[in-house]
Amino acid sequence: PADDPVNPNNPTNDRVNTDTSTNQEDGEENVAPKKGDKIEDVKKLAWYKVTKAGTTDGKVGTVEYLKPVSEKKKTVSIPATITVDGIKYKVTGIASKAFMNNKYITKVTIGKNVMTIGAKAFYACKKLKNITIKTKKLNIKKVGKNAFKGIGSKAIIKVPKSKYKDYKRLLKKKGIGKTEKLMII
Repeated sequence: PADDPVNPNNPTNDRVNTDTSTNQEDGEENVAPKKGDKIEDVKKLAWYKVTKAGTTDGKVGTVEYLKPVSEKKKTVSIPATITVDGIKYKVTGIASKAFMNNKYITKVTIGKNVMTIGAKAFYACKKLKNITIKTKKLNIKKVGKNAFKGIGSKAIIKVPKSKYKDYKRLLKKKGIGKTEKLMII
């Protein structure tokens, strides 16, 4: 049943590390993930860390993309929002080392709500040849050191037209080399 305590050894569960304490007033279990909890979006096949709790009654939370469930996935989409167990979350960040040394990823799309990308997030992803950045919220202070260093040579990075100049400068400082090509979405 949906209200069973979470077993982290069972990969089919939608969440882990959630509070299963009993609510004294109504006798129901409180299973809404709290800040710091890790959750799995089984539809997008990814792990996230809750950065701001959401509720089933409509309060939208925020999460950081931690890593894909399977490293062998070639195409990854980091969505603008996810819904897990009836709770909606904005995806506002990509964790440090989220894809580091991934030997399989070839294409990634970064959603419009992402504001931070951690250090070495895509470091040494040599087969990564296609990146689409939909967000307009990145700046030099919110993208970690070497976030894009070592991606596939001749990679194509697509960015929003209004951010072309800013992102060109930002991406070069964060690891994009001279062989990678920046394009407008």
